[in-house]
Amino acid sequence: MTKSKATPVTRPFLPWVTFSIFLITLLCYAGHPEGWPFEFALLRIHPWTLIGSLVSHSSLPHLMGNMLYLILFGPVVEKRLGTARYAALYLCAGIASIWGFGVFYPTDSLVGASGAISGLIAVYPFVQTNWISRLIAGVCAGYLLFGEFTQALQGPFGRVANLGHVAGAVGGLLMFCYYRALHARTR
Repeated sequence: MTKSKATPVTRPFLPWVTFSIFLITLLCYAGHPEGWPFEFALLRIHPWTLIGSLVSHSSLPHLMGNMLYLILFGPVVEKRLGTARYAALYLCAGIASIWGFGVFYPTDSLVGASGAISGLIAVYPFVQTNWISRLIAGVCAGYLLFGEFTQALQGPFGRVANLGHVAGAVGGLLMFCYYRALHARTR
């Protein structure tokens, strides 16, 4: 009598955190379609204003652009990092964006998920599984973030907070490096 090997059942990955961020952000915008009051995002010391500025957007195109990048980059990063680490990386990149922008522009407000999403874009090449994908993603992310950095050096560009995008990317990369150091230490 031979024993048969059971095939493991694999469930498809569902990016719950990405979907939750997407849904919460859409609901917040639906509550304020004309845009959130900018005073809501001025105080960077209270947790609710930090989180509030990550889910508030000034216009529908602003919201749509951020949500497009979230859906493009978020699920892959969430799958590779796991939901808890992904959520922490997203929040830390967003907070780094807000604080990094606030250091240079303390009287300005910052709304939108762009800084947190810049953190995802910066990490995206490092979570790719093969070198071709990593190279293509690295060139694209590098080009995008280099453009943000050069714009930030030129000063405020209209209503786009390029410095916040750069700070969010740095925050995301720092969290990713921290995760890698933890992983290397536990081997």
